[in-house]
Formats: sequence, structure tokens, C-alpha cells
Amino acid sequence: MPTLPDQTRQQIWAEFMKTVPGAIGDCTKTDIRAAVDDLDDWITNSAPTLDAGIPEPARSALSPHQKTKLFLLIVDARYAEGM
Repeated sequence: MPTLPDQTRQQIWAEFMKTVPGAIGDCTKTDIRAAVDDLDDWITNSAPTLDAGIPEPARSALSPHQKTKLFLLIVDARYAEGM
């Protein structure tokens, strides 16, 4: 999957900025935007590794959308507490 278009990255950044109250340490809005861009690039570059981490037969049976949904549920359970 290719990286997200710039407009989508901008929308993600704007939504994140709306959900975070106050300042984020020493980060500027530009720093947060760079984090969006770099995380999107990382996801694109890491997709083959993520896919390889799914054992067969699930790797072959699950669609890309289903694999993504499973990944997001796991990340949410691990890291979203307190959001």
C-alpha cells in the first residue's frame, strides 16, 4: 500500500491536534506533522514485515483490510489506555 496523500496526512494531523489538549512538551505543530509523515512512511515500509508476522493459514485467508483491522485492535488494546 502506498503512503497516504498529503491531503489525508494533513487531515490526520489536524484531527490529532484537535484531540490533544494544550501543549505537547517541546513539540511544535510542525513537529507533530513530521511525526504523521514519518509514521505513515514507516507503515508503508513495514507492511511486508507485518504481513510476515501473521501465521498461515490466516496470512493467506485474511484480506488486507481484515489484517489491518486485526492490527489496529491489537495496537488499541496495547497502547490506547488513557486516551
